[in-house]
Amino acid sequence: MRTYQAKPIRIEGNRKTLHNICDVVRGCVGARREAGGCYGSCYAMKMARMAGVDFSTPVPMILDSAALKRSLKRCKQRWIRVGVSGDPSLDWEKTVQVCELIHEAGKIPVVITKGWKMISEGQLVSFRRQGTILHVSISGLDGWKLVNDRLDLIARYREAGGTPVIRLISAPFTGNKEEGIGYEGKPAWLQDQIITWARLYKVPILETPLRTFSTSRYVQDGTIDSERLEKHVSPISGKFDGQLSAGRTISGLRTGYCDTTCDKCPNQCMTTTTTDPRALPVKVLLEIAGV
Repeated sequence: MRTYQAKPIRIEGNRKTLHNICDVVRGCVGARREAGGCYGSCYAMKMARMAGVDFSTPVPMILDSAALKRSLKRCKQRWIRVGVSGDPSLDWEKTVQVCELIHEAGKIPVVITKGWKMISEGQLVSFRRQGTILHVSISGLDGWKLVNDRLDLIARYREAGGTPVIRLISAPFTGNKEEGIGYEGKPAWLQDQIITWARLYKVPILETPLRTFSTSRYVQDGTIDSERLEKHVSPISGKFDGQLSAGRTISGLRTGYCDTTCDKCPNQCMTTTTTDPRALPVKVLLEIAGV
């Protein structure tokens, strides 16, 4: 398979998103962790494979400042998502530079990452100054080390005065506190720990339900409660897309929620100030948390 071709960074769109996305890097090291990418169900990896591209080999894109400024000037959206077909953490410095241009264009940078690489304090301060909203994707399937590393990234950005968001890839895991046995250290326990941590440190959550398959090893080995999974209806076609999902699984916690096309989403990656009751933007979530 071929690798991605390095191309100038520009503002794009796809069938699910608005015309307000860009990639600093295309491809991701997460694709090396297991077949199918993270959790065996990475959509970006699936699309890359269909195009004959090796998603497991990240390729940095080219930053042509003048070209990106022109692209930003044509963009009608008030915020830009950085990180769709690759992880921005694989080139933090270039991500900072891109967010600076987004900020100068009068738009809100939204960086979505799994934090594969360490970020410097100086880069976090730059993000804060730019008004960057930093979404860090976490799942109970990540294992304690990765969960700890990602919560540490969120804590550091919060301490730097920035706005972090836990992008929780939720699932109906088997095992709970009441059962006790087979709970501690398991995905259900980790998911609970993430939620508890978010409450304690007053960090907003955007719940993004895991979409999986009946053949997934997590379904087959009982890690995920298959009885709580339902056929997932594509927000694009309105038809069953071959995936399974439990939808919103976190109860008793006020969160944002992501499981639709971007044009219909009231949260807008937590940048909105809408009073729509379906949306709980960052400002509102921080008020709820008492910050």
